[in-house]
Amino acid sequence: MTVLERDILKAIRDYLKIQNIPHYRMTTGTFTRQNRYVVTQPKGMPDIIGYFDGKHHPEARGRIIAIEVKRPGKKPTKDQEEFLQAVNKAGGLGFHADSVDKVAVEIANFKQRIKDGKAKKVRVFPVYAVDKHRIRN
Repeated sequence: MTVLERDILKAIRDYLKIQNIPHYRMTTGTFTRQNRYVVTQPKGMPDIIGYFDGKHHPEARGRIIAIEVKRPGKKPTKDQEEFLQAVNKAGGLGFHADSVDKVAVEIANFKQRIKDGKAKKVRVFPVYAVDKHRIRN
């Protein structure tokens, strides 16, 4: 039986709720309305964006989490990979996952890196690094 991405996404979101990690489902795509082409999110936007709050996750307080959900064996696009790398570079946690177990391991490892002083320092999230096509002169 093939595992669907939407089922993995739902399981991961349920896990994040149990872990008290506020998060949002980022629906991406395009559509036409009144003869206008509308883009709902920039290219590379992951499926889930969230953050670690100080009440439940004091060691990671204020850090962003970005998860691109894929079916087992599938990989993120170049744009998605760039977005996740930018999150990591800014001191957050960005990765792709094909299971709840992968999410649990990534979060645990991230928190341990913070405790050990090996995580990157938090800095302002560089939107320009992942949304290059929106830069205006």
